[in-house]
Amino acid sequence: MVVDAVEKERVDNLEVANQELERLRKRVDRLQAELAEAHQEAEVSKRRRDWAFSERDKIVQERESIRTLCDRLRKERDRAVSDLAEALRDSDDIKKQRNEASKELKELKDKIESELEKEPPTNRSRHSTIDYEWDIIDVELNGLSKDGDLGFDLSGGREDPYYHNDYSIYVTSVQKGSVAEGKIKLVVFPAALRLFSDGPRCVFSERGRGGI
Repeated sequence: MVVDAVEKERVDNLEVANQELERLRKRVDRLQAELAEAHQEAEVSKRRRDWAFSERDKIVQERESIRTLCDRLRKERDRAVSDLAEALRDSDDIKKQRNEASKELKELKDKIESELEKEPPTNRSRHSTIDYEWDIIDVELNGLSKDGDLGFDLSGGREDPYYHNDYSIYVTSVQKGSVAEGKIKLVVFPAALRLFSDGPRCVFSERGRGGI
């Protein structure tokens, strides 16, 4: 009787232990599953972190590239503004020189007309049949020689006036085969020349009489 009671108690304890063991096994499985899921989430988080760092580096590089581009564009803008200002100054200088040449040309014309009025009637009558041409023109001389020779000779000026009390500069000859041949012609009354250097271009005032 006592033996049966002990055996029954042992069996009951064994069943309780088995149930507890099964419960613990299920808990272990659940914890392992949670651990695996946590590892997977950690791996995903790591990849996302690496991607975020990579994107950040790209953004930093793009920002530096944009900054470099902005600096270059700013320098180009400043250079363009400087070139434009210089071009405007040159344009103003050319306009000023043209105005001065026009003024000198008018003064020279008035002087010649005044001299003609002082001539005897016979000479004045002879000159009245001749047309005078006045103009300000641009002459572009390309293909200058290495020594910079323009291909024509000048006389006059303040140190050695060509005419008395006339300090104008005159063309006295044009060299054959030079870049000036065909562009600057001598007339019966020598052409007056006022030069303004502009690279290969020359701005001059010309006065002459018919019969080139």
